[in-house]
Amino acid sequence: GDVLDDTNSFQYTAFLWVFQTDPMHVDISQASTLIQRYILAVLYYTTGGNNWTLCGAQDTSDPFCYDEKGNIVESPQKKRKQTNFLSLVPECEWFGIRCNGNNVASISLKGNNLVGTLPKELVHLPQLTYLFLDRNSLRGSIPASLFATSPNIVQPKSATVLTPGGGHDIYLSRLKRIHLSWNELTGSIPSILGTLTNLQSLILNQNKLDGSIPHELFLPISTPTTTTNCQLRKIEISENGNTLTGTIPTEMWSCHHLQKIDFQGNAFRGSLPNGIDMAKLSNLETLLLGRNQLDGTLPMDMFQTGSALKKLGLDNNRFSGKIPKEIGKLLSLVTFNVTYNDLTGSMPNDICALKGHKLMDISSDCHPTISRDAKINCECCTTCVKGYNT
Repeated sequence: GDVLDDTNSFQYTAFLWVFQTDPMHVDISQASTLIQRYILAVLYYTTGGNNWTLCGAQDTSDPFCYDEKGNIVESPQKKRKQTNFLSLVPECEWFGIRCNGNNVASISLKGNNLVGTLPKELVHLPQLTYLFLDRNSLRGSIPASLFATSPNIVQPKSATVLTPGGGHDIYLSRLKRIHLSWNELTGSIPSILGTLTNLQSLILNQNKLDGSIPHELFLPISTPTTTTNCQLRKIEISENGNTLTGTIPTEMWSCHHLQKIDFQGNAFRGSLPNGIDMAKLSNLETLLLGRNQLDGTLPMDMFQTGSALKKLGLDNNRFSGKIPKEIGKLLSLVTFNVTYNDLTGSMPNDICALKGHKLMDISSDCHPTISRDAKINCECCTTCVKGYNT
């Protein structure tokens, strides 16, 4: 391809390593091994592997990876001795790589000073299930081509079921967890992620992402043989740097496997929809929507007996009206924060009564100022703030 014609490209460097420098000298008849080592070499060179904190390539016949104290690095799970990237052992034994049989199933290089961009070549690791690249310095966008060779979605905007397009596309269909927090990624979240039928965890905190959350993430996925409902358990796109806008997709409230939603510190607008069937979110334990621009009243029917909700954070928004007493039906609730809103009235007795159950923290705008009464009358709150912006 064109990228291999560019002698300055990381792909060309990886190609030369595989066929000229690789100390393992893989025979050309072992095509799958050659391809896999090439892809991991592209990842290495694209992310500045020679400057990784641990287990970069070494000009030595000793494949083992040593820490700054001279001890061999071991994996925390299996206590397996780690080997350097691009060393003479099988790539399944390289640092941060785990395989299913002979196929790469997990890449875990968290906090290892990866500097560069995400290589789209990873799409050709069909068994890849876990991608953990948190706490590095990855930049650029999250490329749609990282997840599909022809990243097209055939569907109208109003569709309620997602139909991946292109009969010969390659998808990373086994991906369950994508963790890319604490990097410098920019641009929008690709809607192609919605075609990953097994995706359970999408963690993108502390980046520089913008745009809206694609509603495709929460749609059922239809293929010629099956329809698979949303499998997401955790979605976290919060905090310093991310500035997602638009409204929160209504489809999310039907994604019944969800356990944690954390959208804190973005610029989401709009209100929480009425008619949410929280019975479909019976596994949801954490809902954090603080520090956005959400408004409207808090819908009473959102809070129902039997919910697993433990953490409810709605602070630093523009919610108005009264605090619904129905929140008192959340018998598993541990923390409840509605500070810095335009809510008024009293904290309902039904909520205060939960303090004798599991509820440990109730925070509201219950602190008066010299010139103004408190917005919320609350005798059971553990934290009171003034709650006025001026």
